[in-house]
Amino acid sequence: MKKFKKLMSILLAAVISIPYFANIAVSAEGTEKYPYMIFGRNGITMSASSNLCMNGNVHTNKEADISYLNGNINGKITSGADIEKRVKHVYADTKIRETYFTENCELYEDGYVRDEMNIHINNPIYSYRNIELDGNVALNSSMGTLMDINVTGEVKNANTSVVYSKYGDITIENDSTANINGLIYCPLGTLTIDSPNINLNGVIIADKIVINGGSVNINYKENMAGFIGTESEKYDFSDLEYLPESWLGDTDKDELFDIYEKVIDTDPYDIDTDDDGLPDGYEVLTLNTDPLELDTDENGISDADEDFDNDNLNNLGEYLNKTGPFNPDTDEDGLLDGDEIKTYKTDPLNPDTDNDGLLDGEEGYDGTIYKKYGVYFDPLNPDTNGNGILDGDEVYTQSKNQSVETYDKAITEIKVDMDTNGSLERNLTIESMYGIDAMSSDVYAMIGEPFNFTSETSFESATITFKIDKSKLGDTKFDNLIILWYNEEKQIFEEMPTTRNWENSTVSATTTHFSQYMIVDSEKWYDNWEESFMELRKMWSSHTTYYKAMNTILVVDCSWKMDSADPISYSIEVGYNGVTEENHTEILSHIQGTQSNIDYYMKKYGRRKCNRAYICENIIGNMGSGDSAAVIMYSDHIESNTGLTGSTGSLYSAVQGVNSDGNSLWLDSAVQTALSYVSDSDSEMYRIIVLTNGDVSYGYELSSYDYTNVSLNIVSLGGGSVGSNLEKIVYDSHGDVYYGYPSSDLTNVTGNTIELPPQFEGEDSDGDGIPDLVELYGLKPDGHPINTDPFKKDTDGDGLDDNIELNFVTEKLTSAVSMVEYYSAIGYSSDPTMMDTDNDGLDDKEEYNLGTNPRLSDTDGDGILDGDDVYPLTPYILGKARFWEFASYNIKVNKWEAAPSFADVESASEVSAIIQRFYSNTAIENAANFDYINNQNEAPVSNIKYGYKYTMEHNGCELIAIYNALKLKNNYQALSEIALEFEANGGMAMDTRLLSTHPSFSSIPSTQLGIILKSGFFGSNPFYIKQYLNAHKYKNEQTESLSELQSWAKPGRVFIMSYWNNKDDIGRGLHTIAVRVNLDKTINTYNNGVRNNFDDFIDLINRENGSFITGYYLC
Repeated sequence: MKKFKKLMSILLAAVISIPYFANIAVSAEGTEKYPYMIFGRNGITMSASSNLCMNGNVHTNKEADISYLNGNINGKITSGADIEKRVKHVYADTKIRETYFTENCELYEDGYVRDEMNIHINNPIYSYRNIELDGNVALNSSMGTLMDINVTGEVKNANTSVVYSKYGDITIENDSTANINGLIYCPLGTLTIDSPNINLNGVIIADKIVINGGSVNINYKENMAGFIGTESEKYDFSDLEYLPESWLGDTDKDELFDIYEKVIDTDPYDIDTDDDGLPDGYEVLTLNTDPLELDTDENGISDADEDFDNDNLNNLGEYLNKTGPFNPDTDEDGLLDGDEIKTYKTDPLNPDTDNDGLLDGEEGYDGTIYKKYGVYFDPLNPDTNGNGILDGDEVYTQSKNQSVETYDKAITEIKVDMDTNGSLERNLTIESMYGIDAMSSDVYAMIGEPFNFTSETSFESATITFKIDKSKLGDTKFDNLIILWYNEEKQIFEEMPTTRNWENSTVSATTTHFSQYMIVDSEKWYDNWEESFMELRKMWSSHTTYYKAMNTILVVDCSWKMDSADPISYSIEVGYNGVTEENHTEILSHIQGTQSNIDYYMKKYGRRKCNRAYICENIIGNMGSGDSAAVIMYSDHIESNTGLTGSTGSLYSAVQGVNSDGNSLWLDSAVQTALSYVSDSDSEMYRIIVLTNGDVSYGYELSSYDYTNVSLNIVSLGGGSVGSNLEKIVYDSHGDVYYGYPSSDLTNVTGNTIELPPQFEGEDSDGDGIPDLVELYGLKPDGHPINTDPFKKDTDGDGLDDNIELNFVTEKLTSAVSMVEYYSAIGYSSDPTMMDTDNDGLDDKEEYNLGTNPRLSDTDGDGILDGDDVYPLTPYILGKARFWEFASYNIKVNKWEAAPSFADVESASEVSAIIQRFYSNTAIENAANFDYINNQNEAPVSNIKYGYKYTMEHNGCELIAIYNALKLKNNYQALSEIALEFEANGGMAMDTRLLSTHPSFSSIPSTQLGIILKSGFFGSNPFYIKQYLNAHKYKNEQTESLSELQSWAKPGRVFIMSYWNNKDDIGRGLHTIAVRVNLDKTINTYNNGVRNNFDDFIDLINRENGSFITGYYLC
C-alpha cells in the first residue's frame, strides 16, 4: 500500500510541471492584500436566524445564498452571475506551514483525536490524518492537517490562529459559541460552521462554505489578508503518500486525480468540464489549454478545432487518433498525420504501415521514391507487384544528392548513384571527417574535405560523384584531380580510377563498398613522394658516413611511335629555348603576326609539354646535393646525350630536345649507353628510367647486361604493353614496369623504389623493428612524410615504439621496396612523431590503454574530446531530449526499453526508475520555483530524488553546485535535468582516484573500500563535473591545487569547488559548492550551511578543517 501511494504521489506530482498550472493565480483587483474576507470558490451558503454582521468583501464563482433576519453588511458580495471569468484560488500552503507549523509544532502522523470536556491547544499541531476534537476547545495556537478537521464543542480563541486543511474539509458544530481569530483555510474542501453564536475575525478561504447560526459576526482583518497576499504558490503534492488510497482516485477517468482537479478547479465528476470535446487531462497534460475555457486563446476557434501543428488534423482528431498535437508527423515517416488518416489511410503511429521495410512517406504518390524514380509502391500492400518480394527488398536504381560546404568551398555537392533496395535517401549517410579523423584531415594536396559513406543496405556497385567549384581550386588543375579511398585493412588511402567531366565540373569513381573518400591533386600527391626521397638522403648523411647519391639516367624515346602515345604541345614561356623577359613579348607578337611557318617558330621557341618532359623535369627538380642525372634522347641512335651531370640547367635544356621524329627505339643500344655511366661504388645508387610507349625492340644482349648496382625501369606511356620477357629482365634488375600517367604507380618511378645495399638491409640501430633506411626515407600513410628517428626506438617519447604506432612489418620488406610492398609493410595507428596524434589531450599510449582511437579526437562522437571525456567509449547523453532517444516506453509490451549506450545503467527497470525520478523531481522543482539553493537539507530541495535510494539532502551537492554556478553565469539549467544527466551518464560512480585525495585514504581497510564505492554515500563524483561542463560547452579550467585555484580568484569570477568535510575522517564525506568572488576578493559560497562568506578559498578550507579535492573556474 505504501509503495502504491508513493507512486501516486510521483505521478500526480509529475503533472504539476505543466505550464498551465503555473498560471493558477488570483488577479484580485491588483492589491497586495488578499481582497476577500470570505472566498468560497464553488458556492457560499450562509444563514443567520437573527443578526448577520459582515465587514468585508465576499466572493464565489457560483451561487451565494445568504439569508438573515437583521443584517449589517459593509462590503461587496459577488457571485457567478456578476463575473465574466472565474476567480482562482490563491494557494498559500507552503507559506502557512512554514509560518505556523514549524516552531514547537507537534506532529501526529496517524491523526489527532481528543474527547475531553476541555481541550487546550497551546502549541501548533499538525497531522497527516484527521483531527477529531470533541469538547470545549481553547484554541491558543494553530491546527492543521492533510485531511479533515472535525470539532464538536465550543471553540474559543483569543490569539491569531490558523485552522487549516490541505486536502479535506473543516467542520465545527456546537450549541454554544464558535469564536476564531485568524485564518480558516481549506481550499479544496468544504467549511461547515453550525453554532448559535459565530464570531470570525480574519480571512476564510474554502472551496465551498456553509455557515448556519443565530448571530453571525464576520470581520475582515488586514494583517491576515496581507499574509495571504495575491500571489499564488505552486501546489506541493509531495505529501500524498500519507493519504489513504481512497483519496487518490480519478472519478471521471480523465487522467487527472480528483485532488488535482480541485486544485485547478475542474470538475472531478465530469471528464470534460468546458464541454469542448477534449478531456480535462488531455488539455492539461498534453495541449496546455485551459480545461475551463472552450476557446483558451479567444481567437474564435475552439480548443478542439485548433490545429497547433498544421498537419491537417485538429486537436480533437489528434486526441482520438493518439497522435502528437505538436508534431505534424508523429511517426516521422514523411507524411502529415492528417494526410495519413484522411488521404492515405495509413497508420500515423506506425512509420511503416504495411511492414515492408519502406516508410509510408517513401511509398505512394507523394513518396520520395515515387517522385524521384517513377517507382510506385502501395503503402498498404507490402508486395505491391505481387512478385513475392517485399517492396523494401526490391532493388532499383536510386540516387542521393547532398549539398556540402567544405572549408575551402571547393566541393559543393556529392551524389551517389546505385542499384539497391530500401530508401537510399534514408539509409545512406554522408558525413565530413574533417577535424574528426586526424589521419584524413591533413592529407597532403587534399581538395575539400574527406567524407565517410555508410549504408545500411547492400549493393554491387555505386558511383560517387563530387561536384567541384573550379574557381576554388587555386593552382590545382582540374585534370589532376583524383579520388582516394581509405583501405581499412592496410590503413592507407589508395587511388581509385577517376573520371573527370570538365563540362559538368564533376569527379567520379565507382566502388563496390563504402569507405572514406577524398579528392587530391595528383601532381602534388606524386611529387610529394620524390621530395620525401630527397629528405631521406639529406637525413642519412647526418647520421652515417655512408651517403648514397642517386644517379638517374633518363632514356627518352623520340621515335615516331610516341607521336600518338605522348603528343607534344608547345607554350612560349620565359626561361625556355631562348625566351627571356626582354624578348618574350616580341617573340609572341612575331608568331601571332606570322601567317606561315607558325609550327617552325613554336618548335624553335616553345616549351615542350608532354608526359616525357614532365617526368624528366620532375626528377631533375628533386635532385639533391651530390645527385646526378643524364638525359639521353634516343630513337635508333643517340640524338642527344648530356652525360651524367649535376647541372640542372643543362638537364632542363636537354629535356627541350624531346621529339617524336625518329625511327623505332632500339632498347639494347639505349640501355648499353645508359649502363656506361654506372659504377660499382658503394657511395652511389643508380637507376635507369626508359620513357617509351612499351612497344620496343630489343635483342638477347639486353638480358645479358650486368645490372649490378642499378635498376632498369620501364614507363609505358599511351597504353602500350610491355611483353613478359622484357618484364622479366626489368624485374631481375630489381626494377619495375609502370603503365600510364598519371597513376599512383608512377610515384614509384619518381622515388618510391629504394635500393637497399646489402650492408644496410635489416640494419636497425634503435631496435624498434624498422630498418634505419626506412625510418630516414619517411613513411607516408597520408601523403605527408613521417620521418622517424633511426636512433630512437620511440621517436615522440609517448611510450609506444615506432613500429607499434605504424604497425610496421619488417618481414614484408625486400631489398627493393616497391609501393605495393611498402603499403603492405606499414599501417597507421598513430603518428610516431607526435605524442598526441589527434590533439585530444590524451597521449597515444593512454589511448591504446583506454581503447580509444588515437586518430579520432572524439572516439564516441559525443562532442567531448577523449581527453576531457570520463567515458570516452560511451556517448554522453545530453539533456532530456537525447535521453528519450535512448529510452522509450513501448506501449505494445508495456515496458521501458533502452539502448545499451548508458554509461552506468544496466536494465530497463533502472531506466524506468530514472524516468520516474525525473518526473517527480521536475514537479517539485516547478512547484518550488527555485532561486539560488543555499540549503540542500531543507524542503523542497531535500525531497528531490537522486540515485536509487537517496535524495538531494544526502548526495546532491555536486548537482546543486552546478545549478548555482550556471545561474551565477546567467546560464539556467533545471536541477532535475542535471540529475537526469548525471544518473544516465554514470556521474555517481566513485573511484579510487577520488578517494585517494583524502589524507586518510591509505588507512581504509580494503574490505570496506568496495562498500564505500558502491553505496553512493559520497554522492556524485566531483571529477565528473568536468564531463557535464564539457558536454554543454561551458568553457572551464580545472585544478587540483588549492593555491592555483586561489590565484585564479578575481572579482566577479564564478567557481565550483569540492573538498572533504574533515581531513581527519573520510566518513564525514565530501561537499561541493558554487563560489563567486566579491569586489574585495572575499568569496561568497552557495549551499554551504550557515556561513557563506569567507576571506578566500584557503580560509574556507581551514575553517572547515577540510581537505581540498578539485576546483573549476567557469570562464
